[in-house]
Amino acid sequence: MRTVLLRHSTPDGASHLDWMIEPLGGASDDDPDARCLTTFRIEREPDDVVTSVRGFDAARLPDHRAVYLDVFEHELSGGRGRVVRVASGRVDRCDVSPAVVRVTGTLAGARLDLRGVPLGRTTEGGERMWRFEPCGPGAAGE
Repeated sequence: MRTVLLRHSTPDGASHLDWMIEPLGGASDDDPDARCLTTFRIEREPDDVVTSVRGFDAARLPDHRAVYLDVFEHELSGGRGRVVRVASGRVDRCDVSPAVVRVTGTLAGARLDLRGVPLGRTTEGGERMWRFEPCGPGAAGE
């Protein structure tokens, strides 16, 4: 399974990260428009995600299209801005449920081991907020 971190620059000059995770079994090569990528919007810098040194909050977005796994730079339709890949990697494990998200693998060559739980609140747009913290060997409390 693959994962990508894209910087999404919006027309108003703001930006955020879109973290996309391929589902178990991989994305369908037959349909790059299939909405199968678990996606989170992160308002942090890429290093905070890649090194997993600090926890971060993320908004759960609707699943995104598989084509984004192969995007390096792309203008979004409808005047929604532009995305540029800032990191990519492999996922060894990805468990997604309404109560927990657990992702292990590598991102930009660094070991990725994160556990996310819902925060019990939503964004103004109605997206559910999650808190991701590093786990595994060396993480706080382990």
